Amino acid sequence: MNSQSRLELLSIVDDLCEQIATQEQCARLEELLLNDPVARRLYLDAIELHGQLHWDAAGLGNRDSLLDSELEVALAAQLAPAIPARRKRNWGLVAAASVLVLVASGWWWSHISVPSGGSRPELAHHESPPSPPSVDLPVIPSVMLPGERQAPATEPDSLPVERVVDIGLPQETQLSLVSVINEELSRGWRDNNVVPNSLAGDAEWLRRIHLDLAGRIPTVTEAENFLKDKSPDKRSRVLDRLLEGSEFAGHFSLIWTNLLVGRMPRADIDRGALQDYLRRQFAANRPWSEVVTDLITAEGSGKENGAANFLLAHLNNEAVPATAYTARVLLGQQMQCTQCHRHPSVAAWGQEQFWEFNACFQQTQVREQRLVDAETGERRTLRELVDVPGVAGSYYETLQGVMKVAYPGYNGHEILVDGQTNRRAELAKLMLSGDENDVARAMVNRIWAHFFGYGFTSPIDDLGPHNPVSHPELFHALTKRFIHSGYDVRDLVEAICRSNAYQLSSSVPEETALDDPEHGTLPLFSRAYVKRLSPEQMFNSLLVASGTSSSDIYNSRETARLRDQWLRQFFEAEETEENVELTTFDGSLPQALSLMNGELVRQATDLESGKFVSGVVNTTESDVEKIRRICLATLSRYPTPAELQNVRVLLRSYVHQRSERNVPPRIAAAEGYSDLYWAYLNSSEFSVNH
Repeated sequence: MNSQSRLELLSIVDDLCEQIATQEQCARLEELLLNDPVARRLYLDAIELHGQLHWDAAGLGNRDSLLDSELEVALAAQLAPAIPARRKRNWGLVAAASVLVLVASGWWWSHISVPSGGSRPELAHHESPPSPPSVDLPVIPSVMLPGERQAPATEPDSLPVERVVDIGLPQETQLSLVSVINEELSRGWRDNNVVPNSLAGDAEWLRRIHLDLAGRIPTVTEAENFLKDKSPDKRSRVLDRLLEGSEFAGHFSLIWTNLLVGRMPRADIDRGALQDYLRRQFAANRPWSEVVTDLITAEGSGKENGAANFLLAHLNNEAVPATAYTARVLLGQQMQCTQCHRHPSVAAWGQEQFWEFNACFQQTQVREQRLVDAETGERRTLRELVDVPGVAGSYYETLQGVMKVAYPGYNGHEILVDGQTNRRAELAKLMLSGDENDVARAMVNRIWAHFFGYGFTSPIDDLGPHNPVSHPELFHALTKRFIHSGYDVRDLVEAICRSNAYQLSSSVPEETALDDPEHGTLPLFSRAYVKRLSPEQMFNSLLVASGTSSSDIYNSRETARLRDQWLRQFFEAEETEENVELTTFDGSLPQALSLMNGELVRQATDLESGKFVSGVVNTTESDVEKIRRICLATLSRYPTPAELQNVRVLLRSYVHQRSERNVPPRIAAAEGYSDLYWAYLNSSEFSVNH
């Protein structure tokens, strides 16, 4: 690292700690840190020089519970002015310290692999954290997870095909589907000489199943009860509870609302009505074929018919967005490029196919009516879908400049253009016809990718002969079973969650290093791939970690409003004819800074307004129990012995330094616990599903 780069880095760190760094400076800092280990060392040293919070120790035991009420009054008087200034001055040091604490525990970098679409964080990957200062501490007893087994000295050579984890006794049809998944994946492991991972521990599995099915981390109570439970069927009971509860429907309806109309609010559609409609369908486990039919054939206003909002959102620009979205989201095919030319890889996919599909929507129009509320006098526009017979087909221009007309059809089948035929209804029938149709294939691929991080194809919405399938026999079998089950989404979800592969650990031992789809190889699913949390999962998990009731996540209108407002900082609509959204929620440094300094995290960690952290600080429990509780609330696990030791050392040093500046030990300890909580919320471990 040359002298000019050193000066540039130090200048950016100065601005960063003063919270005046520009977006360009943040991007440059990220570039410097990722490419140079010397820069990373200099960054940590510079941050430490800026900070007043050194986090070098803590081991107060239960001393703070002996302080008198006068000190408690002083604490209440000093907290409000102290926290904001301290946070503004020292957030960078806390971030650096949190990285070092988690790395020192030995858990993170040996455990995580980031899926495609992002890059593995490198800040502390190749560097050993500095040793904590030498402080005499009492011996800390082991804090193994309740209900967790000690890892054996050596792992078995392979996971037997017939070894289905006993998490309950599923129905015979369900068991056979689980067996199909296990057998096909096991064959791939044997053929590629890959040894699958051992099973995930209870804490890892519990966090994973809650994020995948409920869109949030487990609450402290849920985690505590599960980790203490010794029953052999406890995983089965959690799975059943989540599948039958309202959060599964709430989470999946939110996912599909985003897929169908995006995240940004629009005045011309009723996004809430669409989400409510989808929530009812998932809650009732209505066949996916019927849901797709509703979306394609919907009529009326978006307020009265939630399903109508899908086409209401995309019937602009001669229904080109409606054609592209329907093909990509519901059929798993990227047809948009064939609007203007032949597909670069599939000779049979040309302009004619795109515009024949487009012609199926030309009969439908968006009618607008200006209405006046009789009571309030407020004017509003009512938009509704109506079919207008008589439009023959779609006109398009070839690359040679020749105008042509395409008549409605799908997959080689023509649709009548007489006045009596409802083209969209006929289209829905054709889309769902056959023993292995594209609607079923697309849904199976999306659900598989939701739980495993990768689908059978990459990307998941580009099915076709040009795109290789990782497990063609399994993909075919799951699609056939999905259709045979009556498009039963919950049946497929349950089978995946009960499979061996879903319950594997996410660690990356040498035996599974060859299974690395992040670098372009087809996934073998011999371990659980790490998935970055979606914005909704991040928001929901921050609320749960701060003590918000899980029942409010999908049932509270105020929570929904706050979630929509929070998401707007990461998304914006792009002014294109394809209704595309742009996002900055991509694991970049600007995103990290938004989360670290955002209002949501600030309120959660505030010692007055933060429900969870204030409750921890004001208890009479020992420092060990407080640390364990903070770790459990944020990461759904207890700290390892090494991690607990490091954190206690760091907190003790901090309290000592603050005491030398005439800060009462109780106040200093409270600040330390608040910052520890802040560090866990902003750790890499919190931001991923592993």
